[in-house]
Amino acid sequence: MTIAQWTDAHTPALSVVDSRGLVLRNVGYCRSSLNPAVEPRITRNRFDAIGRLAACWDSRLGQAAPKPNLENTFDLQGRLLLIDSVDAGWQLNLLNEAGGTRSFWDGRRSQRHTQYDELQRPTIVSEHLAHESPRVCDRFSYGNAVGELAAHNQCGQLIRHDHPAGSRSFDEYGVTGLSLSEKTRFLRDLREPDWIGESTRANLEDEFFETAHRYSPLGEMHSQTDAKGNIRVFNYNRAGQLGETRLKLANSFDEPRLLVSEIHYDAVGKNVSERTGNGLLNTARFAADDGRLLQLQSSDANGQTLRDLTYEYDPVGNVTVIEDKAQLTWHFNQERIEPVRRYTYDSLYQLIKATGSEVSQPSYGPALPKWQTTPLDPNQLRNYTQVFNYDAAGNLQTRYHTGAETFKMFTSLHSNRSVADESNLAGGFDANGNQLELSRGQQLTWDVRNQLSSVTMVRRADGPDDTESYHYERPGQRLRKVRSMQAARRTMRSEVRYLPGLEVHRDSASGEERHVVSVDAGRCKVRALHWVTQPPRGTDNDQLIFSLSDHLNSSTLELDERGAVLSREVYYAYGGTAIWAGASEIKSRYKTVRYSGKARDATGLYYYGYRYYAPWLQRWLSADPAGDVDGLNFFIFCGNSPSVNVDHQGLQWSEYKFASRYGPVSYLDEQVGSAGEAIVETVQGGLDAAIAVIDNVAYALGGEGGREIDPLATYYVDNTFGPQANRSTLVYTLGKMKEMLTFYLVLPANILFVDRPYIKRVTGEGRDAERLYAGVRVVPKDPMERMVITQNELNSEGTLDIAFIHAAAVGIGAHEVMPYTRGYPMIAPDATAYFGEDLISGKFDGVIVSRVMDRLRQSDIKYFFGSKGLSDLEGKLKKDPGIRASILMQDAGVLSFFVKTLSFALSGSPPPPYPREMRERMPYTYPSKGQS
Repeated sequence: MTIAQWTDAHTPALSVVDSRGLVLRNVGYCRSSLNPAVEPRITRNRFDAIGRLAACWDSRLGQAAPKPNLENTFDLQGRLLLIDSVDAGWQLNLLNEAGGTRSFWDGRRSQRHTQYDELQRPTIVSEHLAHESPRVCDRFSYGNAVGELAAHNQCGQLIRHDHPAGSRSFDEYGVTGLSLSEKTRFLRDLREPDWIGESTRANLEDEFFETAHRYSPLGEMHSQTDAKGNIRVFNYNRAGQLGETRLKLANSFDEPRLLVSEIHYDAVGKNVSERTGNGLLNTARFAADDGRLLQLQSSDANGQTLRDLTYEYDPVGNVTVIEDKAQLTWHFNQERIEPVRRYTYDSLYQLIKATGSEVSQPSYGPALPKWQTTPLDPNQLRNYTQVFNYDAAGNLQTRYHTGAETFKMFTSLHSNRSVADESNLAGGFDANGNQLELSRGQQLTWDVRNQLSSVTMVRRADGPDDTESYHYERPGQRLRKVRSMQAARRTMRSEVRYLPGLEVHRDSASGEERHVVSVDAGRCKVRALHWVTQPPRGTDNDQLIFSLSDHLNSSTLELDERGAVLSREVYYAYGGTAIWAGASEIKSRYKTVRYSGKARDATGLYYYGYRYYAPWLQRWLSADPAGDVDGLNFFIFCGNSPSVNVDHQGLQWSEYKFASRYGPVSYLDEQVGSAGEAIVETVQGGLDAAIAVIDNVAYALGGEGGREIDPLATYYVDNTFGPQANRSTLVYTLGKMKEMLTFYLVLPANILFVDRPYIKRVTGEGRDAERLYAGVRVVPKDPMERMVITQNELNSEGTLDIAFIHAAAVGIGAHEVMPYTRGYPMIAPDATAYFGEDLISGKFDGVIVSRVMDRLRQSDIKYFFGSKGLSDLEGKLKKDPGIRASILMQDAGVLSFFVKTLSFALSGSPPPPYPREMRERMPYTYPSKGQS
């Protein structure tokens, strides 16, 4: 038995379920090769009388803690009202009639209030900290149908957003609703604005930054012109996949430069090879059976291999070995130094040991290690071993690193808040779980929305401090970073402004202005560095830098436009830099995007969007704003498995192998700009509509309050499922469907988009005529409970609610025996009178039996028919109509059909009925066995 097999032996995952099917206990068993004792990990849940999660305890705080990790309180309509977390403090949401957040309070006594127009669009957001006066932090303006607004397709669209960092206006929309032109203006000073009056806009700079987009009729971006006039051009193949990317720099009279071309995709649409503009050939190899990434290789125009990353996995998919076969093996100081990183996990798949090579003068804190010149000198390299020890909740307790003092973290007895200095534990966090000190003397300041506002780098008693401040348009989108330093009684200021595809860097001390143009080009990320002022000595202006990434999207290799290596970087498991080397330190110092493809600030922190990550602490600086989506510990990074998991925006981690197997994925909360806002609005609108439909039908059925059932609902139940249908079961089923859709409405981080070819691999099924709802699915057996939507599904906005209803039905366990579509019969008011009549009359019994035998397991057949015997099942249906009713009530297609048609009938203005003649042309009227 191997060590891995021994570690995992006799460590099952158990669940204790009550009579309602609610999980009261989750039990895991932790064992590692470093600790042979088996330790139970028990998570407890408490539910209220109607099955809502009221409280949770993890295995660390579940014994003697004075309060649970998480406690929920609901309003009279069953909506979440108050969340009380030991990590993030309490948050109170007061919702309006439409379900939007009207007012918000939190543990710091901060307040935020939102006003809406008649269409339930936010118009004014005001907020303030405790003991401060309220101020308007956001103001939204929308277009109407008069004057020039209609000519520019701005009717009903957001045309201006005044926000805490400045103002953004949208001057032109396309006929598909995507923004074609947007302008950004920044504030003159760094003080937070109060947008209470029009005069406040005088605080904006005169300079504006305009970005323009061009889209295809299918919404594919064909070109983007950034605020400085740089043009990106994208071409696609017949399948809608990227085929070529070019870049034309501003004021250049040359043809657009080729960045990537000759992109080849495999049968499921994964990029397997491409040729970059500097002659590099990038290839990827995947396992045929499970789609795991096996190799990433890059060769220059002369055929020389510059990197050759190979991956090995354990049986469940954890990365165990990463080797760069393009690098040399060195022998020095009685050590064999190999370009190999190895990882060991415990039975809960937490990383407990990592080995590799590092520079001889490493950095164990926020600083980068000493720069090395390539080719590497073996005298400057050595092997390292890291060993990690966690408590029962996953908090890091100790980290052993070869040649360094053991690093310790200290955790509160009543929460998961941890610090490296035990004396700072009591006052190390505010009431919302935001860390208040980065290291001794470096103060952290947080705004009302729990976003990092500033870091005090150097504190002075007799003068201004050295600080770095951050300014945001909205949560998850930083627009400005400003660093102020004092030297020789002068204040020197450098800043970065973040715009679509462009960064504008300005330094008041040197007078330097630099533009960084960024383009995603297949597996490469390309940056163009343009100096408005004189470029540094030895650096070419307008140079292109091609950055290659590993499986976690970490930038490992940078090359110039001739294919020469500029820098090479190797990372520790938790994101620190182990080796940083290259040809020129001057050229390499302009690298800002590093681990996980995220920007590294001067503080050593990585900005992920919603949170900041400190790799030397192996923790986030603030509690997860998405709540308990990653478990009851709101601070741990990627589930303590950073070699396997990735976090896109600091909200929720996911397994990188999920993306590598299912193709490029894009999460709903990652959508930015006007196009992203349109996508978010479409999805949220579809979810809202689906929930409203379910509520309407459930109310007609009597709901949970014991009301009398609506006669119209009785008619539809009888004519869809039969008089034998149990109304209470229907109401319960609808409640579970609503609960699932509400989950995705509240947590958009769980919704991701894939291209149509990938939906087959996500759901494990085809997309033929009998899988017409594969465009919206809840991923089966996915511990993250993700919902996937194909991009094309967004084009069916008018019936997107039906797709969500069907996905929810499948998600709660309904089978898919009967074939239904969202077509004309689904939305006709008297569809049930025709189609349901055929079902309950027995006309389709032969089809039902045939499909039951084809699609259901033997245990399910026995459940419905009372035995596994396949003889005369059709006769049993005719003899006992209750069997037919039970099958139809648990069928996702029939449930969706019933909910939507009854909802139309209840609405008072249903669409006109379809003609009787269409009944004969419907593809569903299969003859029963024995009928002609």
